[in-house]
Amino acid sequence: MRDCPYAGLMPFTEEQAAFFFGREAEREIITANLMASRLTLLYGPSGVGKSSVLNAGVVHHLRAQATQTRASHGKPEFAIVTFRTWRDDPLVGLEHAIAAEIGRPAAGAAFADRLSEATQAVTGDLLIILDQFEEYFLYHSAVDGPGTFAVEFPRVVNRPDLRVSFLVSMREDSIAKLDFFKGRIPNLFDNYLRIDHLERSQARDAIVRPVEQFNRRLPAGTAPMKIDPALVDLVLNQVTRGRVAIAGTGKGRLGMGGDGRAQDERVETPYLQLVLTRLWQEETAAGSRELRGATLERLGGAGHIVATHLDAALGALTDEERTAAAAIFQYLVTPSGTKIALGIDDLAQYARRKREEIQPLLVRLSSGENRILIPVAPPADQPSRESYQIFHDVLAAAVLEWRTRYVLAAERVEADKRAEEQRQRAEHEAQAAARLRKQRRLLFGLLTATGVLLFAVLVLSYFASQQRRQLQETALELKALQEVFFAADARVKDLQEKAKVAQAAAIGGFEEAQRLFKEAGDLARAGNTQAAAAIEAKANQASQKAKAAQNTYAELNQAVVQEQKVASDAQKSAEDLSKKLPTGGGTILTGGGGITYPPPDPKPTEKTPEKEKEKEPAPAAGAKGGDYREPFRKAMVAKDRKQWAEARRLLEQAIAIKGTESTEKITIAGFGNMEQYLPKYFLGVALKNLGDCPGAVRAWASSENDGAVQQTNMYKTLQRERDACGK
Repeated sequence: MRDCPYAGLMPFTEEQAAFFFGREAEREIITANLMASRLTLLYGPSGVGKSSVLNAGVVHHLRAQATQTRASHGKPEFAIVTFRTWRDDPLVGLEHAIAAEIGRPAAGAAFADRLSEATQAVTGDLLIILDQFEEYFLYHSAVDGPGTFAVEFPRVVNRPDLRVSFLVSMREDSIAKLDFFKGRIPNLFDNYLRIDHLERSQARDAIVRPVEQFNRRLPAGTAPMKIDPALVDLVLNQVTRGRVAIAGTGKGRLGMGGDGRAQDERVETPYLQLVLTRLWQEETAAGSRELRGATLERLGGAGHIVATHLDAALGALTDEERTAAAAIFQYLVTPSGTKIALGIDDLAQYARRKREEIQPLLVRLSSGENRILIPVAPPADQPSRESYQIFHDVLAAAVLEWRTRYVLAAERVEADKRAEEQRQRAEHEAQAAARLRKQRRLLFGLLTATGVLLFAVLVLSYFASQQRRQLQETALELKALQEVFFAADARVKDLQEKAKVAQAAAIGGFEEAQRLFKEAGDLARAGNTQAAAAIEAKANQASQKAKAAQNTYAELNQAVVQEQKVASDAQKSAEDLSKKLPTGGGTILTGGGGITYPPPDPKPTEKTPEKEKEKEPAPAAGAKGGDYREPFRKAMVAKDRKQWAEARRLLEQAIAIKGTESTEKITIAGFGNMEQYLPKYFLGVALKNLGDCPGAVRAWASSENDGAVQQTNMYKTLQRERDACGK
């Protein structure tokens, strides 16, 4: 027994015929036309339930009759064949379906002969239903010639001696495509039936009678399912299609009320089934044996059930398909929630995608359980144009809300990504700036030696005139390089300050955009799409300003790189020039800082103990005696070599001599390489790398208490490392 008597958005099958109600009149009319006419055309709007009435109505009814005649006469009075798989060769597929129905393959040279031979297996006609016939044109519109369906199908329809009847079922918007057969099948449109959405009385039967049938099949002693009377009208009111103007009463037209009057109110068949299926699942999952109006209201009504269905259907798509769907929905629904019909080519152009990329997506969203889109009839002057629109007005509002949430989420992710990239770039630039400052100190030492060189020119005046001229020229060149370097260095500093401002603006802008996108997403989820759209506009403005600041930051950084290259070139040229200088017994300063000469012999002077004492530097505050600089210097060398245990020992030694950190800068190794006296801070770094986070935190706390580290750019590193230790 079925767990649910309703079908959702899928068509009813033959196996579900016992639960199919509301289409009894249509079933009788379609059955009579199929058995009496050589060719019948059945059409109607997409989603009206054509396949359901054929499967669970006509085919089930006729198959039951054929079974009765087989039992009484030994042969069935007729055979019923349903065919709806059009992707492959339709003639081959149709013959397989016929063979499965009559129990053996038919022989014959031509398709008509094989059909004739197949009718010998039954005492009556072969009834063939060609369902979803519009798909034939989708897959085989360009296939023609002998042996093809395009030729053989009209041939068998036109043979009066064949005991074969055909029913072609297709969407109303595709009727114009049958013009392909107009010259091949005379009187093609003589016998047609149009099926419409359910009348209100039919829809009531589709709600109540499946539950009655379900209860009849329950095992003895099982509590039956009930329907709250208030629920029936509540559901019907919420899924009513609206007032439909039914023009004319042409031949075979379906849709008359029991009193002969055209009914104005129609019910959306698939959404009726969708809402009922969801209610059934909700009640049975809770252990309830009644479908209640209160449950429908708790679920938010039919509109919210449709929206939930939309989320589930779109959640089954790939990321690329959801992105394409969001782009398409933008043009199928207005901001006020009104649905618009557009052709595939228009949608492809608006969404900036290829036709072949979106066509499979449109087909997927308009078929099966998805039913988010619906194909619509093309304009009379463009019969070949494929167009789509949102299936239902209620679904249009849900589509608009989904797209708003999807776009806001995507933009927030992009804003997060950009903000994180900007933060990482800021850290990278800070590291590069630190390296640049170190290089600048080294270069400063090199170029300030120009003064020493000028003095050396005077001292070396006893050299040959040619040597003097060369030294003078070299000195002038070095002086010019010095001016170039300092000018470039000044520009670098100015550009870096401007870059910091632009960088701060970019990060702030992206963070503001993140906040606004989140606020807009919250409003959209709450259903306030108008306010969400206004906040989204502000978020986009903040994002654009952040992007502009980011571009300015990039341009300034590029200018910094260019100026750094100018300074670097000056440094290299100065180093090359310094190598050409004769030492004259002098020595080259470490780092290329120019040349020095031995000082003249000092005149002997008598030094009193008092004078010597005056020249000694006064011990720093907090010093306990000894030279704290030497262990600190060695500790920094050990740190650079990642010898953490040795660095810890030396730093503790320095702290024991001078326990208070200060802004004093101590030369470490080479000219210009200096570190501020922060032994407690560096002790925390060493302890962290040795795995002693509690000790590191205590060392950093002591460093903060001294107050010197806050004046350096290492304070942010201290805070970050301390937070990392705390996790």
